[in-house]
This record gives sequence, C-alpha cells and structure tokens, in this order.
Amino acid sequence: MELKSWIPERFTPVVMVVTTPEAEEMVQLNNGLTVVEMLRPHGVFHNLSVPVRTVGEQSYRIRELKLRLHYASSLFQPTPEAAEEYLQGVVKAATQGCESEPAPDIAACLRKGEPPGATPWFDTYQREFMRMLAFGELETFDHPVACLLVAHAGAEDPVQTFQALWAGAALPPLMRAGVMELRLLLHHLLLHDDSRHAEGGYQRAEEKLRVARAALGHAAVGLARVNSGSGDPASQVGYAADPGRWAAALAGAPRDGGAGELAARPAPPPGGLGARLTGANQEALAACLQDLAVRSLLPALEGRVRALNHQVTSTRRGLRNQLKTLLWRKASPAPGAQSGGRESPRPSSSGGSGSGAASVEGQMRALADLAFLMQDYETAASTLRLLAGDLRADKAWRQYAAAQEMLGLALVMLGAPPADAAAAFKEAFLRYSSAAAGPGRPGKDCVRLATRAALLTAAHARSHGNYGEANFALMKAHFPEEGLRAALLLEQAALCLLRVAPPALRKFAFHMVLAGLRYSSCGQSALGARAYRQVLGLYAGRQWAFIEEHLHSVLGARRKEAGDAAGALEHFAAMLVCPQSPRAWQATYLRQFLDTVAAAAAAQGESPVLDLPLPEVDAANVTVVCDDQVCHADGAARALPDEAWRRLEAPLLPGVEAGLPSWLDGGSSRSLAALPAACCVAGEALTVGVILTNPLALDLALSAVRLLYEHDCGEPDDAEAEEQTLSLAPGQRTTLQLVLRVRRAGALTLRGLEWTLNGHARGRRLFEPRRARGRRGRGLAKAPASGSLSFTVLAPAPCLQVALEALPGALLVGELAHARLVLTNAGPAPLRALRCTAAGPDLHLTPDVDGAAGRSATEVGAGLKGAGLGLGLLFSGGRAVYAWPPALELAPGARLEWPLWVHPRAAGALDVSLAFCYEPAQAAQEGMKYRLLRLRRVVDVAPALALTATLTPSVADLNQLLLRLDAEDLQGAGGLRMRQLSCTRPGWGVCSLQAAGSAPPAQETLKPGNSALQPAAPARASEALDAALGAGERAALFFRLHPPDAAAPRINGDAGAGGDAGGPPRLGLHHMYNVLPRGTEAVRAVAQSPARVLHDFGAHGACVAVLRLGLRSCLPERVTVTVSTGAGAETAAWRIREGGDAAAGAGAAPAPAASLDQAAGLRSGAEYVWVAATHTLLPDLAPGAAADVALQVAVFAPGMYEVGDYSIAWTRAGSGVAGGSCPGPSFLFSVEAV
Repeated sequence: MELKSWIPERFTPVVMVVTTPEAEEMVQLNNGLTVVEMLRPHGVFHNLSVPVRTVGEQSYRIRELKLRLHYASSLFQPTPEAAEEYLQGVVKAATQGCESEPAPDIAACLRKGEPPGATPWFDTYQREFMRMLAFGELETFDHPVACLLVAHAGAEDPVQTFQALWAGAALPPLMRAGVMELRLLLHHLLLHDDSRHAEGGYQRAEEKLRVARAALGHAAVGLARVNSGSGDPASQVGYAADPGRWAAALAGAPRDGGAGELAARPAPPPGGLGARLTGANQEALAACLQDLAVRSLLPALEGRVRALNHQVTSTRRGLRNQLKTLLWRKASPAPGAQSGGRESPRPSSSGGSGSGAASVEGQMRALADLAFLMQDYETAASTLRLLAGDLRADKAWRQYAAAQEMLGLALVMLGAPPADAAAAFKEAFLRYSSAAAGPGRPGKDCVRLATRAALLTAAHARSHGNYGEANFALMKAHFPEEGLRAALLLEQAALCLLRVAPPALRKFAFHMVLAGLRYSSCGQSALGARAYRQVLGLYAGRQWAFIEEHLHSVLGARRKEAGDAAGALEHFAAMLVCPQSPRAWQATYLRQFLDTVAAAAAAQGESPVLDLPLPEVDAANVTVVCDDQVCHADGAARALPDEAWRRLEAPLLPGVEAGLPSWLDGGSSRSLAALPAACCVAGEALTVGVILTNPLALDLALSAVRLLYEHDCGEPDDAEAEEQTLSLAPGQRTTLQLVLRVRRAGALTLRGLEWTLNGHARGRRLFEPRRARGRRGRGLAKAPASGSLSFTVLAPAPCLQVALEALPGALLVGELAHARLVLTNAGPAPLRALRCTAAGPDLHLTPDVDGAAGRSATEVGAGLKGAGLGLGLLFSGGRAVYAWPPALELAPGARLEWPLWVHPRAAGALDVSLAFCYEPAQAAQEGMKYRLLRLRRVVDVAPALALTATLTPSVADLNQLLLRLDAEDLQGAGGLRMRQLSCTRPGWGVCSLQAAGSAPPAQETLKPGNSALQPAAPARASEALDAALGAGERAALFFRLHPPDAAAPRINGDAGAGGDAGGPPRLGLHHMYNVLPRGTEAVRAVAQSPARVLHDFGAHGACVAVLRLGLRSCLPERVTVTVSTGAGAETAAWRIREGGDAAAGAGAAPAPAASLDQAAGLRSGAEYVWVAATHTLLPDLAPGAAADVALQVAVFAPGMYEVGDYSIAWTRAGSGVAGGSCPGPSFLFSVEAV
C-alpha cells in the first residue's frame, strides 16, 4: 500500500443517501444495482478548479475530489465477530487457487534483486480491514457531511415527498446518539424512469423540478433520466462494456450489514449490471453529483470549518483560554462538570469516550477532520497537536491515540520529516496497546485499532525503505492478535526481512514457519502450505540440509499416515539427496522411499513415474550431436568454430561468397539452405550426452535408461531409442551417450530422460536447457519455450563418410607426407558432384592420379558410376577446389580412395581441415540440395632446419652471384641429410664452387626449362653435401648462381645419391623467398688476366701483357663509362694463397691475401708502366649490357705483379655529369723469363 496515494482516496467526504422505495425499485429491477452503487462511479471528479480559503485566509484550489456515498442505514461499525467472519471470507475468496500456484523461489528472487512484495490477498485484506473500522466514535472523518435524498420523479408532490423521506429516515446509530452531527447539508435528486411511459413524460418531471427548486432552493434539487437503454447487450453501456466501472462500486458487507454497505444486494438482471443505463444517463448522474459537490458541498464545508475554528479559537486558543483551562482542570471535582461552556472528557486509564460532538474536544476533532477532508493539512495538523495535548492531560488515551494517528497522516501529506510522522504512528500504537489492556468491548476494539496504527507505521516505513522498522511494527502488532490476522501480519513481517540489507534469511524462514502454523490453526490450510513451500525452497542449497530433511520427514510421514502415498513420495524423494548424512541414514531414506513407491503402486495399480533426484541429472547442460545439411566426421571437426568452417566452405557452395555475415547481411542471405533451425536426417543417429552423478555413499543400479521423445508419426516402429543399464559407484560422475534413430520424416521433440532406480522406482527428468547445446554444423538446436529440444526430421539422404589414413601424428617442418583419403557413402541414396577444399597451402590432392585411383575403382566395382576418376583443380575465393567429375556417382556402400599430400611449412600444430560438398544423385528434396562434410586432424609439427641464404656478386664473373647457405639441424633426435638445392627462378641455375685441382664435373647442373638441380660438391673436397648433419650442428655451403646466358659449370656425378637403404626415405622441402644480393654496384668490373706470361728479356727488355677488363652496367638507364690508367707503380706486390697454388686462376675460390716485403725478393723501382690508350670511353652502355676493355701494361723484369692503379668512372648518357667513380679491381699475373 502506497501511503501517500492511499490517503486522498480513503479520507474523502461521506454523503449519506436516503431513497424512496419507488426509486430504489426502479433502479434495481432494471440494472441490478442499488441507487448508491449506480451513483458511486460518478462521485469521482478530476480537473476541478474550486477556490477555497483556509481559516488563515490563504487561498488554494481543489483539483481532485471524491465523494463516498453510503446508505444512512449502513453507516455503523459492524461487530468484531461479524467483521472477522467477513474478513475470513475475503481472504478465502482472494486465495482461490493459490495452493496450485507455485510458491515464489526466494533464493532466485534475491539473486535477481527482486524480493517478493506483499501478497495480493494481504492488500485486499488490509483495505477491507480498514473499512471494517470505519464509522467509529473516535474519529469524525467517516461521519456524513451531507445527505442526498433520492425520490422517483413520478411522485405527485416532490417537496412533500422529500420532507417525509428525511423525517422517516433510518439514521445511523451514532447520529441518533448525538455523536454524529445531525445538521447536514440536504440535497435532493429526482430520477425519471424512461422505461415507463408515464403521463406527461419528461416534461412533467421538469415541471416538478421547477416546483421543488422554488421551494427547496435552486442548487439543492437535481433531475436525472435513467433506464433509457433497451437492455440489449449489443447496445449496453455498463458492466459488459466497462467491467472496472461497476466493480469498484460493488463492495462486500458482513452478514448484518454495516461499514457502509447493506447486508444484501439485488440480483443482476439478464442483460448484466447497468443494462439500461446509457451514456447520456451516466452523464446526467455525473452532472448532478458534480453540482452537489462544487455548488453545495464544498462551500458548506468551508463555512462549517470557519465556524468550528471560531468556536475553538474563542474557547481554547490564546493564553487566557489556556490558563483558564489549566486552572479549571485542576479544580474540576468530577468528570462531566461544566465550566466555561465546555464539557470535560472522562479521565480514565482506559480512555472513555466522554468527549461528545458538543464538547470542545469534539469540536476540535471535527475541525481537524473537516480540514483534512478539505485538503487543508496545515490546519488539520495544528488543531490535532492542540487536541492531543488536551487529551493527554486528561488521560483520554483512546481519543489521544486516535488524534496521534490522524496527526501522522497529516504530517505525511504535508511532507514533514519522516521521523515526525513515524513518531506519531508509534505513539498511537503504544496508547492503543495500553488501552487494549482494559476489560470488555473497548479493549478488544483497541487491539484492532492498534493493528491499524501498526499497519500505517509499516506502510510509512516501507515507503521510505526502512523495512527493518516495518518488520518491527508488524511483529509487535501480531502478538495480541489471534487467528488469521496474526498469520497475515507474521507473513508480511517475514517478507520485510527479505528487503533489509543484507537479507535476514534465517529470521525470514522462522517467521514464515510461524505464519504457516497460524494459518493452519485458523483453517487457512492453503496459505499454510504455501508458507511452508516458500521455506523449503529457501532451505535448498543454503546448507541447512538437516532442517530440510526434518521438514520433509515430518510432512512425508503425516501424508503417509493420512493415506496419501503419492503426496508422501514428493517429500521422501526430496530426502534422497543427502550427502551430509551418514551412510546408514542414506540407506534408511532410500528404503523408506522404495517402500512408499510400492505402496503407491499398490494403490494406483502401477508404479508412478516420479521426478527422481537420484541420480543427479544435469538437465541444463544437454549436448545433442546430430547431422543435418552439415556433417562432422568426429569431435575434432566440431571443436573448430563455425566461422572458420564457413570461410573454408564458401568456395564449395554455389552462390555463396566467402566471408562471415555482418549487420549488412539479411537474415536469409547467409543461410546454407532453406532448412529449419534444428533438424536431423531420418535413419541417422541422434546422440544426446547427459551427465549423471551419484551423490550418495551407496551404489545405485540404473536400468532401462532411455530418452523421452515425441514424434508426430506416433508409430512405435518409426523411432528407436536405445536403452542402457549401468551402475554408479558412490560419488561417481559419468557422461551417458544415448542414441535415438528416427526412421521417418516429421517433427521430433526431446523431452527428457527416464530410468528405473534399483529395479523399483521409475524416475524421469525433463530437460531444462538454459540454451540448446546441439553440436551441429550450423549451430545448436533451438529450445522452445517449454524447455524441450525440438527437431525437424528430414527424409533419408546420402551420407558421406571420410577416413584419413596413413597420416603421421607428428611431422617435421618441410617434411612431405603421403596420406590416403577413404570416401564411403553410408547413406541409402547415391551421391554425385563431389568436391573438396583444404585449409591452407600445406595440403594438396593430386589432380591426376590414374595409378592411385585404379586400385580403388577395382575394389568398388559397380559402386562407382560415370567417367574416369580424374580430379579437376580450380580456384575460387582464393582457395583451391578439387572437383571429381560431375558424372561420377558414389552408390550406397561404395568406397573411393584418394591420395593426400601434406607439407607443413611452420612449426606448431598443423590444422588438417578438409571440407567436402556433394549432392544427392536423385532430385533433391525440399531444402536439402547438397550436404557438407567436415573433416579435421591436428598434426604436431617440429622444427627441422634453420636455413639462411646470402647472395653476393661474384668477383670472377659478371653473370654469376655467390650463394652462401648456412644450415643448422634443429632436431635433437638424429641427423638430417641435405639432398638437393634448387633455384625456382626460370632459367637460373646453381652450382658449387670448385677447389683447385679437383676433378672436372661429369654432368650438367641445369638443363634448359628445368628448375631443379642435383646437389653440387662443396668448396672443399672433404665435405660432401650428401653427408648427414648431427643434432645442433651448423654447416656453411658455397654455391654459384648463374643466369641462363652464362655457361654452367660442371658438378660431380655422384652428388645427390639416393635415400637410405633401410626403407622409403622421409623427404622434406624447404623454401626461401626474396633472397636479394648484397652490395649492389652501379658498374660491375671483373679483371681477367693471364695466369702466367713467358717472355725473353734477353731479346726484348720490356714485356707487354694484355689485360682484359669486363664491365656490366647495373643501373636502370644508359651510361657512359670511362676507364683511366695511371702512371705505373714504383713497387710491385702480389697475393699468395696459403697452402695452395698462387696461379689457381680466376675461377678459384677467394683466399686471404699476403704482401711480400723486400726480403722476400720484391723488386724496387718502376717495374711496369701502362702503355697504349690511357683513357678508354664506352659510350651509351645500355642497362644490363656488358663490354670488354683491353688494357696493356709493360713490365721490365720477371716476377708476380698486382696491377691496380686505374679507375672506372661513369656518367649518365648525354649529360656529361659524373655519376660516380671507383678504383678498378687488381690484375694478378706472373711473368717468367725464358
């Protein structure tokens, strides 16, 4: 109950209604409503703007107003006994069906942060309980402030009729006793019955209205037409058209009436409530009531408030009156004495009701209540504070508590600090409780009033989030109460404990159990059972297992004693999962449960199927493995995400582009086929993985374990669920794979699991997946709202199975492995259009395998139909697609083998993933035009060799490069043998460097059009390329790389011998890309000189040697090259080779240089001079072009000469600007005398 919105609805002016029998009969017979019930829906006014002034001359406007309309004979408070009986019926009606409704899961609600609120029947009970306390003698806000006299418009003299009606009215008991104000505002209403065609009709009623207004006042009389409808439901405006309009007007009543309602109400007519009331009728009634409220009632109340304020001010306010009252109170000899025109209250501990309407206290209370009804809460609060002080001094505790209660409501509406309103409510509860100790009827009434004050305290505390204070107030209130009200208060106090921080779960459980006991004792067994169920749900998983066992044991035993074996099974089954109990207790609980199962089977004729907690079934994590349009060869294929498979499969599917879906893609544009979200193929296995756990210290024997399913065909032979038998050891956890085969197309739903425990108890567990977990090609099965797993079973289709044989589990980087694919059609129909794609360039299917495929074709015989088995290769989406001939058909049971080459290029895990696509040979069924098969293996790849290649220009040849290959064995298990080095650039070849004195090669290293070479001998004859490298060993090998137009050197014929004799070798390949030469020059120069020159120095003193200089342009544009010689050298020097011949020639490998000094025989002086041309010009040398320049040098004595005092310069052709220069390479030659 929201307190601040409930107060303006509850505390509104009361209008007493008195009707003539003719008017009452006219309304009841036609509409099934009393006059008051007909008027109530129209007594609520919105969007008003009525100006009102307070007693302090402050103006405000009333925007909303509601009139409470009651018969005069019903304005009394029913007896406590009648009220309790009525409230019992209210709760019983409000709780119809609550026993069948599931109790809220408190733990789940707390996890969501949404604790359960007040129960619906408590709100209904609280509203009716407040109404049963209305029209008491302690408050005046329920006293009528006006009287509405209703008469039939057919009366001959309306004025006399109204006067007689008021004179003979059955006034309320308190009004007859003088407690209620008798001087009321009188308003008159004439009802014209349109269903009766009286003489004169409505014009006659209007004439009577004018006569009545002339006698009683223009604003005091109204006229309304009723019963203008035909009573036909098609044209009815009333309950059938707007049920809520009349529902609020129909309130229940105790057996003897009271609380504003009559004891009996009329029966509804055939047309329904309000059958003859048209929209115009209701508008007329609303207009009459609004005239009463705005033009008569509010001005009258404003005047009455002013008059009461004047009386209170003259007798009670001010210092003089306060001193006078104080002195009089001390000198007053007895209650009831008169002094100064005021009546003293009865000062008793029980708080009697001596302050009547004419007393000053009565006037003050009337002023406060009328100001409250007029929404002048400031005047009401100040008056109530003054009244409370007087009543406290007089010890009139009941009146004092009522004043404090009303003061709290006024403070709530004023928006005062919450502590002030709470203090007023608490004071009211305390004084009501102390007055309740008195004997007789007033004491029992004060108990109910104290409960009302506690309910207001709790509502106020809840509205400010102080649930601990609300719990305390409700708990205090329940102690003096009995029966149903005590149970309701306990239940609400327990619910408040769930909203404190942190939630007090233990206290909640204790209070809820007490509430259940109170409910059971007062006959509300449904509410008691609901309270117990809430507690049981809270105990589950809260480590209160022994308490839970005790509750289930007691409830189960009671039900079994009562003969309800089926109901007892529910509790005994809940006791089975008790791992905290000793093994003997577990055996006792299991035996007790099995005995009860036998008793229930004897009573029902068959053993019931129960939701057994043993064994524990993980119903939320159910794995469904089935194949639809996408099939998986094994679990490794299912482990790879679907996104990766879709990228791989995209080239296989016609009309599907590669890539993953994005937000730009439509819902159906990326679908593989027009298939249901969850489907399988008839005749193929559907495997469900369920996790079973034995939580006990006992062995459990399970038999007839099978799946529960529904198939729309309904024939038993159309589906087969395999049954399994197993035994679970104590604490054992296992995953059970259950297989289901459906032989006919249709709809399939997996419901759950069923089994038989220890040969007697039949149990089952329905699947409750949080989300469907089907291991399938296009995702997981979608679970419907019921929590089951539903599939669409498609018609039988071909099913391709692929096995990958002879694939090693571990390979080396670069190793070439030969595996074998075995393809089998395991389905009932032939397949065609078989195609395949592989993940990455490390996998390759030989396109043409005439020899390899011949054996398979012979084995399958007639199983293969179509042309040859040649494999086509094409590229789509950046991937290689291998396609068998479209005419090739693989019949059911046929088998086909095909080679697969695996060449890993990087260390780590090699993902061998293959995707196959095929189509049914016959016309494809709807939505199944093709199928996909996914195959995956993972191979461990270990590193083998670390290779580094270095290219440098050759100093001996313009057309050759020097290649240095550094190799390291990374394998720790054994050596590797290098067999071959190849240059894959078209036309280029590779050969090894030759040592001096080595035998001439016997074969070509490179033939035109061939890119593979036999390995060449290394630089030293003692090192063979075909030798093994030990683990971790390094080796440096030198080779010469030459272009196509250069002469290829020869290599040894025995290099690159075959594999090991022990069996077929394990071969590997390594690739190196983008190996670029180092130190690129603008112009390359190679010095070519004769190794030895013979000359007769006796005949000629000078020897002229011809030296040739080879030049090649390495620039991208034409250049001009100039060779300039020097003036000769005064000293000659030469280089020698350590341990070798100095005249090895230009073709020898480079060796370290050494200079000889004078002591070694070097001649001094000018030993040679350049002769002939000193400047040689090579104009317009094209890019990459080569040229030879002849130079001459004259020597004058024999010896070894190193001539290098010349330079090479180049410029861009035609520019004349020097592009660069460098010294030329030295010429090394020897001159010998003859």
